[in-house]
Amino acid sequence: MIDPAYNGGDSLEELVRTHADLAALHRDPHAMMREFVKGTFGPYLNNAARRTILDDLDRTNGQALIDYYASEYLDDGAFGLRHDTPTVAKRRTRPVLGFYMTDARGDAERDCNPDDLDVSISLWREAGHRHFMHMEDPERFSREVVAWAVRHGFASADDLLGLSGSAEPTRSTLIGAPATA
Repeated sequence: MIDPAYNGGDSLEELVRTHADLAALHRDPHAMMREFVKGTFGPYLNNAARRTILDDLDRTNGQALIDYYASEYLDDGAFGLRHDTPTVAKRRTRPVLGFYMTDARGDAERDCNPDDLDVSISLWREAGHRHFMHMEDPERFSREVVAWAVRHGFASADDLLGLSGSAEPTRSTLIGAPATA
């Protein structure tokens, strides 16, 4: 998970803001979400990546943006608010790799998970890293994901790094993908 949008504020003031955001989404989903997403851009994110993200957003169905936001924060079964996150997170059964910018966010991730679940946290404490860490420093992000996957036995380092001696992707290059012919 990359800086997931859960454990969000659920004070009365914050809930009023969440409902106001949903109302703004209903008025103009693309304009509201564009401003929301721009707020997640950090100084390490280059202009081409910013354009790609905003272009993708503009191509997204507006109703899908509304539905996603409501399902994350306000609908029954939502997980985005602080009082809802632990209930949903405690249902996890697979190892977790979370990328966060602060110790507090990493600690909140650990606190939400079942006691026996393997939770790995990568803290990107350097000032300026934000939500799109995978685009801000793709080499670092890839190294950390590969190392985690190898440690957990999801794939071998040779397969994931393309070192298997074949120019063709191997089955474990894309975890869960069918083998290529």
